[in-house]
Amino acid sequence: MAENRRLRDFCLACMDVDMMIRVLGRVNRTILKKFQQSFSDMTAKAKHVRMTTPPGEDVEFDYDLRQPITCDTGYTWSDVMARQPGWVPDVDSINGTIAFNSSLFPRFPGVLSQTVKRSIEKRATVGLEGGKKRSRTRFG
Repeated sequence: MAENRRLRDFCLACMDVDMMIRVLGRVNRTILKKFQQSFSDMTAKAKHVRMTTPPGEDVEFDYDLRQPITCDTGYTWSDVMARQPGWVPDVDSINGTIAFNSSLFPRFPGVLSQTVKRSIEKRATVGLEGGKKRSRTRFG
């Protein structure tokens, strides 16, 4: 907190002592800051993005070039740790599948036993498949 005197709220929901040590106590902030800035610079040069992951995510979109790429490299900011670079997609260009393979927090705390996949066409959800919690999940 000494690194960011502007901090007024710090959300640590569902964090246990082990996680607090790993994500707050054992972080090389110099390297993290360098990575954040490098990632933000790379992101600012892109116009179209496709993201894929081994669990089945395959989603693409265009950036909304009217929105700025943000990167607060302070160690904490507002309500999150080590602020991630921020960017805004053109929501009408979002197409593909987003895979949730760890959690659907905050709606369903805990780890998923199976991957849940959300299919999207032109920003609208057109399909949902996956684990047991899928039947209780409502995506807008």
